[in-house]
This record gives sequence, structure tokens and C-alpha cells, in this order.
Amino acid sequence: MAKFTVEEINMARTCVSMERKEMVQELTWLLRHCDGYMKELVENTIDKLEKCSDKEFAELLEYPAEIFESEEE
Repeated sequence: MAKFTVEEINMARTCVSMERKEMVQELTWLLRHCDGYMKELVENTIDKLEKCSDKEFAELLEYPAEIFESEEE
């Protein structure tokens, strides 16, 4: 999970889809409407989503729950 920054995780989590391919499609559509820092953030998120393993992607989807579980322990 260390591959993704907090900003990239939040960007990915804004997607409606919970499937990697569809998430990349949503972000690719969004990319056409971005510039500057936001464009770079979306590009980096897409790149990392395309390169991450299935395990890393599953961890990304569970990321907020993981934080709250560790705080409760």
C-alpha cells in the first residue's frame, strides 16, 4: 500500500466503481477535465492502479477500514 500517497488513495476512492478497470476508466474520463496538480494526481493514480497487484488493489479498497481497526486495538 505504500506505493499510493494519501491523495492518490482518496482520488481512487472517489470513483463509483470498485473494479480496477472501471476505476481507471472513470479517472481517464476525469483526466480530460483537469490541469496542473490535479492532472498530475489523476495521471499518477491511474498509473499506479494499472501497475498494482490484485492484493494491493484489495488493500486500497479496504484502506479506511484498516485505519479505524488499528485505532480500536
